[in-house]
Amino acid sequence: MRWVMAMVLASAFGLLAEEGTAGSNDDAARAAFLKGADAYRNVEFSEALLYFEEAYKLRPSYKILYNIAQTQLELRRPHLALEAFEKYLIEGRKEIDATRRDEVLHEIKKLRRVVGEIIVTGKTGTECRIDNEHVGFLPLAGPVRLAAGSHEITVHLHGEVICRKDVEIVAGKKRIEPCNPQGEESEEEGPEPESAWDVMSNTTLGEYEMDMAIAPRKEPSRLWTVSPWIFTGAAAVTAVTGTILALKTSSLNAELTGACDNGDCPSSRAGDVERLPRLAMAADIMFVATSVLSATAFTLFILRKKKERSDSVSDTGVKLEEDLTLHPVNRRGDG
Repeated sequence: MRWVMAMVLASAFGLLAEEGTAGSNDDAARAAFLKGADAYRNVEFSEALLYFEEAYKLRPSYKILYNIAQTQLELRRPHLALEAFEKYLIEGRKEIDATRRDEVLHEIKKLRRVVGEIIVTGKTGTECRIDNEHVGFLPLAGPVRLAAGSHEITVHLHGEVICRKDVEIVAGKKRIEPCNPQGEESEEEGPEPESAWDVMSNTTLGEYEMDMAIAPRKEPSRLWTVSPWIFTGAAAVTAVTGTILALKTSSLNAELTGACDNGDCPSSRAGDVERLPRLAMAADIMFVATSVLSATAFTLFILRKKKERSDSVSDTGVKLEEDLTLHPVNRRGDG
């Protein structure tokens, strides 16, 4: 993932003032949130996540979930970022503005291409760990989301490993994996579902798009991308043309100076005398056009750069909600 980070924290002390009178929990949540934002700014993402999660626990605002999702992305945990983004949409519903909903839905679609699910079955009451992290006791409440790739499943009874398996998680797919002591049959078996994304926390992505009336994500205009180069090329052409005309003007002027005695030119050079001011004017026009085109190209390059930074939602850097809003700034890598 490319690391480009820009963060704007505005109205931070208005963080939790939007609902009711701030109490002690609100003050503590505000303090945790600001510490998280500061840690994020300092590229201390693990610490930032702890503070954001603490703030959410003290003051469950859907806006903090956006920051948690962004932080999980920086920590290379796409499955946890996906869960946070989905929860953000569910809890925010129509309070989220259309632009942000479009952005988050776009992120969800991207993350679903690198995340899968697994249902682990086995002896009731045993502890399940995936990649040595506790995920619950069997039977689990639901499927576990994981980044696509290889993972180790272990099932523990009284602290001892009674089953160990290496599994391959396929993006967008859900698998059922029994994990029992050798010789024991699974308590629950079933076919592997074709897709892990039939539902999104009981609400399909399609239902979200229809419910929120979200417009399709617009890709940058091709003209916007190439127009600075078009003006740069035009400026180069006019500069060369102006230089050629200026050289011809200078050459012709030198010829007339030698051919004309005290300004009295022979009739054979009458055409050149008339052509000289026209050449000089044309050269001046080309140089003026070069200046205008160069200035336009430079301005377009600056504007395009700013647009790329503001649009890099899906590219690199970091966006946070501000003042619980913490509004976007720039995130991402395609991690």
